[in-house]
Amino acid sequence: MSDADEHGHDDDDAGSYSGPATVTVAGRRPVEVAVQLVGHFDPIGGKFVWQGRIRGLSAASDPADPPVTDGTDVHIATPRGAGDGLLAAQDAFGGHVVTGVGAPPFAQLPDDVDR
Repeated sequence: MSDADEHGHDDDDAGSYSGPATVTVAGRRPVEVAVQLVGHFDPIGGKFVWQGRIRGLSAASDPADPPVTDGTDVHIATPRGAGDGLLAAQDAFGGHVVTGVGAPPFAQLPDDVDR
């Protein structure tokens, strides 16, 4: 496993990303936070599915914003791409789990690559 690059990105291979991201929750102002994301192609569903964790979202958000609830829309942009997903409510550790289907906010493996 490699170390993070000079920008704080840590994505040893396509299919995952860990580092800074710009997150926009349900049309609110964008905030800069840390994310950890991973994904894979689901051959049964025929779609790319991805998931991960967003750290520091509540602290970076405007205190006047309503709390994030399960199923809140989110847009995540990283230096490697952008994607839309759904957030879960804040967990006991202060983070939010995100899930998405389709284009992820990071590089994907090409279809013809064997793992």
